[in-house]
Amino acid sequence: MQARTATRAAPDVHERFTEALAARDLDAMARVLAPDALLRIAGAGPTSGDYLGRGVILRHVLDERQLSSGRLRTEVAMVEVDADHAVAVRRLHAGGRTVSETVSLQVTDGLISLIICRPNDPVAYDAFWFAFCRGR
Repeated sequence: MQARTATRAAPDVHERFTEALAARDLDAMARVLAPDALLRIAGAGPTSGDYLGRGVILRHVLDERQLSSGRLRTEVAMVEVDADHAVAVRRLHAGGRTVSETVSLQVTDGLISLIICRPNDPVAYDAFWFAFCRGR
């Protein structure tokens, strides 16, 4: 990633990103992601790993929807936002299961440059996603 300068846009960018996720609007999501953004998902499940680049991240969002057969719903709670960062707890619901993760966003030059997702219960989180893989 190339060096960037910090901005004061995190509250607005976080809100737009959250709304885009809830609306399943990939175009709106793309408008708030830096071209070289990094998504890092901790864990050992089928969705864990590093996703580098706007297009790769958007593809991952689509893959999660397909993996859950379109049943994945998310909600965001307990948000803390400062000038350049946002931290939120996100709950994922699908197939009668619910898990949560802590999501940290870093905003640089008015765009999300880094997203780190840490499952709050790693065993349950991995089982959540593995259940969909077995069901396919």
